[in-house]
Amino acid sequence: MPIKRLVGVYRANAGVRGEFRYLIDHYLRGESCSLCEITHSPFRRRAAWDKGVAALGVRHGARGRGDEHAGRQGAAAFGGEDAAQV
Repeated sequence: MPIKRLVGVYRANAGVRGEFRYLIDHYLRGESCSLCEITHSPFRRRAAWDKGVAALGVRHGARGRGDEHAGRQGAAAFGGEDAAQV
């Protein structure tokens, strides 16, 4: 079955508070988020990521780990069986 939607689940909560918490965890505790490292530079989203996802030709989106839709099921909770979690 072909992938119809690509959904990334970041290891951070959405919003300013979540971003602040991620920065503390990342720079002071050495924790990381693999998806964050792939999709973002220290200052903005990577153009190469946007270009690569666009080349796939599938719908895409992202959620923070605390988003209600991400939950324990990850991408499948809001993307269905045809979603690939990154």
